[in-house]
Amino acid sequence: MHRTDEELLDYHARLANLEAGFYGEQRSDREFADFTIPHKHYLLHNLELLNPQGFPHQIDSVVFTLHFLLILEIKHITGQLFYKPGHHEFGRIRQNGTKENFSDPFEQAYRHKLLLEDMLCSWGTNLPVEYAVIITNQNAMLDSSLQGLPIFHVSGLRRSLHQLFAKYPEARLTEPALEKAGEQLLGAIQRTTPKRRVALDRLKKGVLCPSCDFQAAMHYTAGNWHCSACNKRDKKALLHALEDYRLLVSERITNKEFRDFTGIDSIQVASKILSRLGFEKVGDKRGRVYIIPEDCRKE
Repeated sequence: MHRTDEELLDYHARLANLEAGFYGEQRSDREFADFTIPHKHYLLHNLELLNPQGFPHQIDSVVFTLHFLLILEIKHITGQLFYKPGHHEFGRIRQNGTKENFSDPFEQAYRHKLLLEDMLCSWGTNLPVEYAVIITNQNAMLDSSLQGLPIFHVSGLRRSLHQLFAKYPEARLTEPALEKAGEQLLGAIQRTTPKRRVALDRLKKGVLCPSCDFQAAMHYTAGNWHCSACNKRDKKALLHALEDYRLLVSERITNKEFRDFTGIDSIQVASKILSRLGFEKVGDKRGRVYIIPEDCRKE
């Protein structure tokens, strides 16, 4: 298999993992929507925090109540799941008998627990922190090695919350204190920039035609982008290309890089197009750099 084929499979696998994670979080959201916590609380998703050493913590979901804080590590996986606590080995056995290991979700959640305990303590917030691993794929089977551990199918979330309220029957916070702590937690979020692994020379350059499923390159003529394959014109096709450039290469682009990527020969034409887009500019003349905004397709 060629390296390009291996890399393509790797990207497909990573995309499948992201889609599975997203579906799992949606599934847990639906479960929350089916019952009510009878007092003020927060349900927070995708928390990205840094510990004092500068290492990232990516937390799937947090249930922040007056009585406790619950960390949810969400997994949308199938197969027969097992755990060897002495080795911190968490894995699954597929139907065909093959075995696959994953990062230890209990250790991940415990690591998050220690961070949030320290953060709450530093804010003067006295609140117990619990964690659970939620399985959102109904085809997953939990074997006996997981008995007694904080892991269950998403359908057990309601019962688990009731048990936690029974464990912590007294409110530890007032509603104003909860609101203040929630704002502090949201204020501590630090989004990380995804690492780009695609070299520019590996990308298919050009403004690609949306009508041709981004397979045919478009050409700039008379103030518009024209596809010679389907004869469509689309002024917004450039924004698709720049969004891809921002995600895969850089959010900064020079006139020369813009011309090289889009196939435009003229410096003046490229300069007019970039100016018309209204992007933030840094520097002057030859050193000028344009900042592609995160929501550039809304421009």
